[in-house]
Amino acid sequence: MRAVGSLGDVRMYWGQLVGMTVSIGLGLAVVVIGASVVRQHRRDVSGLVIAAGVAHMASSCLGPFVFAAVGALASRDGTEAIITMNQVASVVLTIVHALVYCLLLAALVQLARPPKLGPREGG
Repeated sequence: MRAVGSLGDVRMYWGQLVGMTVSIGLGLAVVVIGASVVRQHRRDVSGLVIAAGVAHMASSCLGPFVFAAVGALASRDGTEAIITMNQVASVVLTIVHALVYCLLLAALVQLARPPKLGPREGG
């Protein structure tokens, strides 16, 4: 039996921390780009870019907590329950990440299109 707090546990949590930090940093970069560069040139699309960045950061933070909660809840029902709950959590988080990327892709499509001109601009 392995002791809690062993080197393997530390490496696992360290890897999760590094991955979550990088992911949050990338989401923050998307928010900053949306709030600065995109807003300056395409104000109509900047909100979508910012929303995608915020959603990415939120889903990145949510993942480790979901797996911790699933492990705690399912642990009393045995190994099979833990495996099943982890699979369900993985599918749900994959769908959430896919939706986040759909937001970002929708923003890219809008950026690729010419801006719609308002009534004052001759449109």
